[in-house]
Order: sequence, then C-alpha cells, then structure tokens
Amino acid sequence: MRMRSIFKFIVLMLVFLSLQTYLTAVQFEDITVSNLTSSSATISFFSDNIVSANIEYGTDDTDLIAANLSTDKEFHTFQLTGLVSTTLYYFQITSGEVLFKDNGEFYTLQTAQVAIGTPYIVYGTVVDDGGSAVIGAYVKLIAEQNGTSSSPLSAITDTDGKWNLNLGNLKLADTGGVMNYSTGGLLRLSILQVDSGGFTQDFSVIGSSPQVLDLTVGSNSYFLPIGVTEAKLAEILVGFSEQEITDSLSGASDFSAFVASLYGATPSSNQISRLKVAISSIQDRVNPYNLPFAVEMEDLALSLAKTMNELETALASLPPGSNRADLATLLSIDENDLTTAFNDVLRLDYSVATQLLSDIDEDLLVTSLNIHTDENGNTNFDLVAEDLEGIDRIQLKSALATSMAKSTFTLTLVDGLNMISLPNRPDTILTADTLAQQISEVDNDVSVNFVIRLDPASQKFKAFVPSIDDPSSIYNFNIDGGHGYIIKMADAGSIVPRQVSFSGGIWLNLPTSAPSIVTDPNWAFVIDSPTLIQLDGRQPSSYRLIDQRGKIRSDLDWSDSYVRWRGQVDQSGRLRIALVDQSRKSVIKAGDQLQLEIFDQREQLLAFSSLNITEREIESGLVQVDLRLNPIPTATRLLPNYPNPFNPETWIPFQLHQHSAVSIQIFDADGAQVKRLELGHLPAGLYHTTDRAAYWNGQNHIGERVASGTYFYQLNLDNYQQTRKMVILK
Repeated sequence: MRMRSIFKFIVLMLVFLSLQTYLTAVQFEDITVSNLTSSSATISFFSDNIVSANIEYGTDDTDLIAANLSTDKEFHTFQLTGLVSTTLYYFQITSGEVLFKDNGEFYTLQTAQVAIGTPYIVYGTVVDDGGSAVIGAYVKLIAEQNGTSSSPLSAITDTDGKWNLNLGNLKLADTGGVMNYSTGGLLRLSILQVDSGGFTQDFSVIGSSPQVLDLTVGSNSYFLPIGVTEAKLAEILVGFSEQEITDSLSGASDFSAFVASLYGATPSSNQISRLKVAISSIQDRVNPYNLPFAVEMEDLALSLAKTMNELETALASLPPGSNRADLATLLSIDENDLTTAFNDVLRLDYSVATQLLSDIDEDLLVTSLNIHTDENGNTNFDLVAEDLEGIDRIQLKSALATSMAKSTFTLTLVDGLNMISLPNRPDTILTADTLAQQISEVDNDVSVNFVIRLDPASQKFKAFVPSIDDPSSIYNFNIDGGHGYIIKMADAGSIVPRQVSFSGGIWLNLPTSAPSIVTDPNWAFVIDSPTLIQLDGRQPSSYRLIDQRGKIRSDLDWSDSYVRWRGQVDQSGRLRIALVDQSRKSVIKAGDQLQLEIFDQREQLLAFSSLNITEREIESGLVQVDLRLNPIPTATRLLPNYPNPFNPETWIPFQLHQHSAVSIQIFDADGAQVKRLELGHLPAGLYHTTDRAAYWNGQNHIGERVASGTYFYQLNLDNYQQTRKMVILK
C-alpha cells in the first residue's frame, strides 16, 4: 500500500509539473529573418526565459524539417543553408511540445536571386559604457537609399565584441532583389542584448571598403526610425517645433526617454500613443493609399453610386503618400461626401471600442488601424497594438469585435402605459422625439402621447410631449442604454400588442434594465401649462398638488396627508410636471378635483390652477392647465362674503400679505361662536375665487343648520384680526 501511494504521488507531481509547463508556455519575440541570399538565411529571436528551441522549415507546410537545436538560451539564432533561390519557405518555432507561429499562421521567408551586389565590408566593435567588449550581442543592419529599405543583415559579436557584414548581400525588402549600396546611404544598426534591451544608431559611410562602425551601448543612443525626421514629426505633432523634437532626442537613451523629455516626466498613455502613431504615419507615406479599416469596397461603391471598377481603378491610380482628398479628386466627388460615405458604411462603432480600450483617443485608434491595413483589407493588429500604449493584441481584437456586434430587438407595446429599455445601441442617436416617431410609424392608428424619463442629474421625472414639443425643445432627451422610459401609447386599432423593432450595436456600462411592460393604467401622468410663470421677477421653484375634496375646503385639515404630490419645477418659463409612481400605483383617476400651486424661491405662492380630471384626460395621460398668477398683496384684508345675503352657503374671500396660520370664526348676533373654520398655514396671495376662498355651508359645529339672521365672521392671523357682517335669509 505504501509503494502504491508513493507511485500515485509521483504521477500526480508529474501531471502538476506538466500542467505548470503548459500554463507558463514560453513566449518568443523579435523574430527576424536576415542575411537572405539565394541559398541561405538567418533566423533569430528572443525567448522570455532560458529554454531550448528549434526551427522547423520547408517549402511545404505539411512536410517540415528541423534545424539544429538551440539549447538553454534566451537569444536563439539559426543559419539555414542549402536553400533554393527565389523560393518561398515556411517555418515555425518549437520548444519541447510548444509550437509558436505568427498568430496561428506559419512564418515565411523568400530566398533571393542568385546575383549579389557589389561587395562592401562594414565592421566594428560593440562596447559598453565602461569600454568593455559586449560578447554575443546581436547586430542587425538595415540600409535605406532612394526611399527604399533593405531586408536585414545580422551578425553576432565575438569574444572581443567584434562583428562584420558584407553589404553586397543586401536585398530589397519588398522584392528580394539585389540592393547595390551606394556610399552615403543610410545604415541603421540595431544592437539587441538579452540583459540590457536594445538601442539603435544611424551611420552613413563614405569611401572605399572596408569601413569601421563602432558602437557604444549606453547613453545618447536613441534615433528616429528610418525615413522619420524631426521636421516630419513637427508637421504631425501639434504644439511641438522641429527644434523641440531635436532637443528631446538629444541625450535620450531610448524611446521612453525621448517621450519623457518631449511630454514630461510622466506622459499619459495617449501622449505616448500619439507619438508612436505619428511615427507610423510618416513611415506609411511610402505605401499606397488604402481604404480605411472596416470599410468594404462593395459597400463604398454602392454608397457613392460608383461601380466597383471605377473605385478599383481610382485606388490603383493613387501614388504612394496619397490621401483621402486625392481619392475624392479621382472619383470627381467632394471630400466631405467621401468622408460621409466612409462613415455610412463603416462596420464598427469606434466609440464603443475606445471605451473598451481604456478610453484611448479615438483618432489615434482610427489612424493606426488605417495605417496598418493593406490594399486587400488585411490588418496587422500586432503593429496597431505596438502603436497604442498599454494595449495588447488580444485586447484590441476583442474590443473591435465587440464594437462590430449588431443585433435587432423587438419591443412589445400595448395601448396605455409601457415601460421600456433598449438592449441595443441604435445605429443613429435616438431621442424621445425620434422614438415617438418610430413607434407612431408602425400604423396610422398608433400615436405617442408622452415619453418620460428619470433625469440622472436632477433625479426628477421629465416628460416629452410630441403634440406640444418640437425636436429642439428643452424637453427632448436622448435615449440611453439601461435606463427605463415610460411611454403612453394611444392605439385606436385592433392589433394588440404592437411590435416595434430596433437595430444597432451594444451599450456599455449599463445599469439594471427596466421591465418591458406594465399594466396599471394610471401610474404615470403629465401636467402641462403654456403659461409663462413669471411675476415681478419671481421665478418658479416648487409645486404641490392638493386634493380639494369637492368644495369643502373649510373642512380640510391642511396637513401633508392631503398633499398628493410635491416637488421642484424647472425655471424654463413653461410648466411641465411628470407624475410617476415607481411602485406602479395610480397617481390620478377620473373625477379627481385637485389644486395645483406653484411657489417661488421664497416659498410664496406664485401661481395656481384647479384641475378637474375627466376620462378623456385619463385616456391621453395628459392635462393642460391655465395657471393664474398670484400677486402678493400689499396688505392683509378680509373681503365681503358672496353671495350675501345667502342660503344656505357662502364663500368668504380674503388676501394675505405674508405666509400665515389662518382661521375664520363665525358668531351669531349675541356674540356666541357658531363655527370655526381652520384653514391651516397658507402662503401669501389672493384667496378670492370659490376654489380658494373659505367656504361655509351654513351649519354650526355639530352640523345643524343655523337660523336666519345676522352673523359676524372674523379673520384671525397670528397678529391680525378683522370682522365683517353677513346675513342668512331663508
């Protein structure tokens, strides 16, 4: 039993170690093909830790042969010999059981023609800051002349730090043909080391072969890439002069130091990306103009009313370095029209992609993707990821895939109140106005009475009424993802429910969505008034909606229990109040008699109106009211009752100069109190009309009708009293 347990433990440990090896698979970078001749090539790369690696290569990707194993290193180099000239070879990297390819595809190299260029030897020594030889450094050389670059040549420094290369072996990077180096042409040497990273330095040699090119690894070693000059960068980088860029390059040991010198000690990701994209833009000037990323030629031709042949011919006619304006000229269209067509057929939403990519600048993302997309629509996402600081290839492709996602969603709407949210982001911006239009277009019998939302900033419900408001109204608002919207739909047709479809992409960072349909008929209602609420410089601030309970105002205890609604109002000149009960209980019903009161900033009554709710208003979900302005009187007064004489009821008007607790006492001719009307705390204003004046039904405090005769009524405030006479005639 003990031996069996030990055996099981060993097996488990082997499985665990194998799993660990798998989970921490080695990564390779800087894969470079250099020293291309008609029969040989050098392949070199770095691994992220010390491993053994090999190359498998061949002209048939199903029949590869292995090179000589490179054991226990971080820098690996392989010399392939015996190759056939002008032939395409496939290769992949192996390390144990791990296979490493170029994003799932084989790497390739094309051998050169048999011919070689004029021999020209360059050599040198690589030393560190202290003057010591750098052993085993990888030296890569690229030449540039007449706007054309070579494929790399490479060498490894020996025990004395020495290296040498024959420029007669230079091949053109694009065709593989011979490049005859002319003295004075640019030579760019890149020195790569496992321990200290790398640096690049430019040379231009003059004179007969051989020429010495010594390099010191350390400070003052960063140079702009081939073809990129300070002057060209200054054209693109707004806010920087050529001299500022030159000064920042001076003393910069690497790219990071250059960026820090240009932008400051802690440049942002977007600043670093802006510089990288600018460099890529300059390098791209030697390439033909291509259609933007995610723009298909067929879609563009259709949008421009052009044939595919016209578009292909125009693109093929553009010389390197051309731009969108040049393409528009060849197509005989305005550049703005071409830009509009690009946007119309673009198959992704860049605003979504930039949010997913940590809010990287959208212009940088667009520019980099367009630069690194070729004439066949293929995009080098590795180079785009290199341009965008802090973004890797997987993040980039995931964000772009999400931004291209499209879907169609169908809403089910019923006659009456509906609460909806849109799960997809419309192709064009949707507002309350356009949402109402889209729903109304379902059928001639369908209309939208209002659209309500909860404003995130003010936390107040706001309503858009299509029959009153135009698209430019302050009451119009955007429809955003994950928010609930209340729609009052009127449907005179027999098809119930209605189906309305929306297409678009995805929303980001959504809150919890609202349910799609609710059935309570009156849980949302809109009160609207076109009256300009302004009086002597006073502005509306708040409102309250009071249950009048018929005409028996005097019987009410004016406590909060009789205030149906209260809240703040917008100072827009027009009154618009959206009443919403989020527990889906009715906010109003037919037959309700309500008093709407609007108050100013000092809580003085500014305007008022009576609301008598009918079935018609319940059906539309909207009532329009005429507000009566309420000036503040200069003095408090008790006014004559009306009618007088009366039988059996009368109204007692008064006016208040300031907010007060108000009561009215009624006495008979002998001075005995017959009735006391407690009106509660009332704001300053006029209480003249039957809906606002005190009401007496001719009964005493126990509900008995009083006898005919003369009575006195007295207005009582905290510091004010006034008495008048009235007569009951039966």
